[in-house]
Amino acid sequence: MTQKIFGFGIAGTGIVGVLLSAGIILHLLDIESNLAGLALTAGIGIGIVLGLIGIFGLAKRVIG
Repeated sequence: MTQKIFGFGIAGTGIVGVLLSAGIILHLLDIESNLAGLALTAGIGIGIVLGLIGIFGLAKRVIG
């Protein structure tokens, strides 16, 4: 199943999009600012890791 979140004109699909959207929504509602920061940090971190894995996979395919 795909994760989806919608609210305040912000939508996200997938784990990174959901974490970023949830963090922004929690920040806008001023609910659990620590949790909002954690969600944003986790979303950015997971996005960077997945991006690096993608770059590594592409380089591996091109080189070998």
